[in-house]
Amino acid sequence: MSLLESLTEFVKGNMPERAMDGFDSLMDEVRFVPAARDLGAGQYRLAIMQYTATLAWERFPYRLCPPQLVMALLLAWYQNDGAAAMDAINVDWELPEMDVEIIDDETAIVVVTAQMAEPLDLLEDDDGAIPLDGQRWKLADATVWTAEQAILYFGSGNGTWPAQSEVS
Repeated sequence: MSLLESLTEFVKGNMPERAMDGFDSLMDEVRFVPAARDLGAGQYRLAIMQYTATLAWERFPYRLCPPQLVMALLLAWYQNDGAAAMDAINVDWELPEMDVEIIDDETAIVVVTAQMAEPLDLLEDDDGAIPLDGQRWKLADATVWTAEQAILYFGSGNGTWPAQSEVS
């Protein structure tokens, strides 16, 4: 799931239903940062994708639901998920910005823009749609395996392994 999809689900799941009329989210101004590398286990990072995520409400009921709720939810999502995901790929990020344009006594157009970045990763797949380096690939969310335990063996210099230590 992309960061934009995650943010969109978070907002939809936490906003009052009456405030979601005319809501849309989209990815805009996409640019790529070279970051090609083999991730192991049949995975390949093609690039880092940086983009502007836009969340927009055409008919936001600002009298029934304060626009500040939108920003509070976005900042909560950033603290819970967004910042860690972008920090994991070592990119700078900024907090979202909001524009509110009053239409009438009850509704407003609300547009939130947020800078996001996420990896563009591939997974080897014989039926994949992407040909690269003589192989077929499909889009994927890369999985990084982290060792949680290890056994270290210490040599004595004479070719024997007299000691071992377990690390967690």
